[in-house]
Amino acid sequence: MPGYPSAIETRSLPTLTRSYPRRFTFYVAWLIGVVALISAGYCFWLMTVPLSYDWVPVVLIGFVVATGVFVISLIPSFIVLIRLRRSPRAPNAPQIRPTL
Repeated sequence: MPGYPSAIETRSLPTLTRSYPRRFTFYVAWLIGVVALISAGYCFWLMTVPLSYDWVPVVLIGFVVATGVFVISLIPSFIVLIRLRRSPRAPNAPQIRPTL
């Protein structure tokens, strides 16, 4: 059929991963980690407040889930640190000394 594309063009997975900046991923992970840490702190504070027994399991589960999400959000930071340690370092450039 002339004039019609033979196939619909789609992005492959490697192209799709290159199209989104990696820093965006770390900003999202940082934001999720901050929200999870605030949620865990709030649940921890709720543990000190007298509550009815109906709310105790909810607060404990919320605290455990928020702490787990915070720990998971730290994974991208550890990946970056490991990559920085393994990256090849530039050789020392010769120092330029002034001539008199």
